Amino acid sequence: MWRILVLAAFGCSSGSGSGSGSKSEIKAAIDDTGVISAIAADDQGLAWSSVAHEAKDSKLKYRAAGGKVISIATGYVLEIALQGDAVFWSDRTHIWRADRDGARASQVLEVPDEVYLAGADSEFVYYVAWRLVGRIAKNGTNEILARIPEDTEASFKKLAFDGGRIVASVSHFGSDHTGSEIRRIDGGQKVLDVMDVTDGQVNNLTIDGDRVVWSVERKSPQRHEVFSRPLAGGPRAHLATGTLIAAREGAIYLTRRELAATFLLNAVGQRRIGPEVLHGVLVGKRLYASFQTSSLKSTIGYLSVE
Repeated sequence: MWRILVLAAFGCSSGSGSGSGSKSEIKAAIDDTGVISAIAADDQGLAWSSVAHEAKDSKLKYRAAGGKVISIATGYVLEIALQGDAVFWSDRTHIWRADRDGARASQVLEVPDEVYLAGADSEFVYYVAWRLVGRIAKNGTNEILARIPEDTEASFKKLAFDGGRIVASVSHFGSDHTGSEIRRIDGGQKVLDVMDVTDGQVNNLTIDGDRVVWSVERKSPQRHEVFSRPLAGGPRAHLATGTLIAAREGAIYLTRRELAATFLLNAVGQRRIGPEVLHGVLVGKRLYASFQTSSLKSTIGYLSVE
């Protein structure tokens, strides 16, 4: 039997359909006078970009655990990644790097198309740039992992990686085929799943254990849904309605815009854990997430998770 626990933001009691429940709390970590556009976190600290009201440029900032806020860069910031002692970020056609104290900022890579950072592990920084997927080694070597032919009406959108396993979503925009497919590209672009959803686009993607988990936006009718499928192949499972934020060990974090709320889905059931999340990332036993508290202010908070 599914159990729904309803929680409000920043700490309050919760209850299930039968009147019982537990308590949880979202703790504020960062207040920012702007709209947060991206966040990244690890066990050393937290990085984020925000755009102030009526400003044209984003500001990239970093705060070490227990430290002060440091300005890293100002400009157009799409995505952020943390690795070792460095902060990486992408703008329209470049990937940049700086030390976590803001020193030694430099350009790492230039590509002809808009580039999005997909994150980093201990060895590589991964990115998506329209029809190609690549990764940058610590020594600066750029490796192309997959490429879509120029005459194909498709592009890479989202990327997930874990322990050498790499999965990407491909969006089609041709007149004869729309929708998305999931490809495992560490083994030569084997097609894991072709969703064949009209106007359906993958808006988040992750690997959780032996499964790939993703959410798709469908426009007719307008809705967001979360699915999973074994990496080795097998039946696709519909998990929930909503947009995927993160997944780990079978626990799925998702947001539902129509309810302006964020939920945790696991083997016990589904429970509301706070307001709608704009961006989120799991680090250890914390889920860091950004919330828009007003038109002029955002908050990054964290929820302790098991």
